[in-house]
Amino acid sequence: MTCPQPGLHRATRSRMARWVPSIAGTAISIPAYGLVAGESLIVSLAAALLQKFGLPVIVHGVLDSPCGVSSVSVLRELGILPCASLVQVDDNLRAEGVAFVPVQLLSPAFAALIALRGRLGIENAAHLVAQAIDPTQGRATRLTFRVQGTVSERYEALDAAADGDSVALAWLAGRSPANLAIRPRIERVRGESRELLFEADSQETRTALLPPPDDAPGIARWIKRVTHGEVPVPVPALNLAAACLYAVGRAPDFSQ
Repeated sequence: MTCPQPGLHRATRSRMARWVPSIAGTAISIPAYGLVAGESLIVSLAAALLQKFGLPVIVHGVLDSPCGVSSVSVLRELGILPCASLVQVDDNLRAEGVAFVPVQLLSPAFAALIALRGRLGIENAAHLVAQAIDPTQGRATRLTFRVQGTVSERYEALDAAADGDSVALAWLAGRSPANLAIRPRIERVRGESRELLFEADSQETRTALLPPPDDAPGIARWIKRVTHGEVPVPVPALNLAAACLYAVGRAPDFSQ
């Protein structure tokens, strides 16, 4: 597969639903398309933590996963169900501060491109362009995910052309978002400007925490324990939350 071209991004953007959420301030938009291994853990944990911090969170993506545990299945266990309409997205954001938006609500044409993975067995350029989607028409800061040495790494070619600001997470080769003892490189991206917030860990940090289970109910139970204060929040997850709070302007500078 070749690198995604800006043309596909422009075509996708022109076919997106013209929806602006009824929220105050800036939301965090999290893509959940199964692009990187272990994505469901980092997507669900980030959504739950940022919800606790009072940031509006919009997760958008697919309703299944070709391999492994899907983000939507973990979010279901956490009580975050897929929305049936954009009106319901607004309602959920006001009531709970978090909503899952199936990609079909944003663009049926783009959803059809994403669905080709089921027939082809591999990711396509649409999975990379999905990271550039801001479903809110400029009211959100996006999270993006890349793992060195995988297809996801090709997203970097599109980063500067993507809409609005983002918080970019980049794992070293051989690392996975499912390993919370490893912090990815975390940057704030604003157009062509990149601000390094945290450097990537080169080796696992020492932790007494047991790794989360690898099934949806188990992951959800572990996330609930974290958000309820029963077990410590992994340091890389705290770093991610701090980066998002800074990126949306909740702190005047990063040291806060």
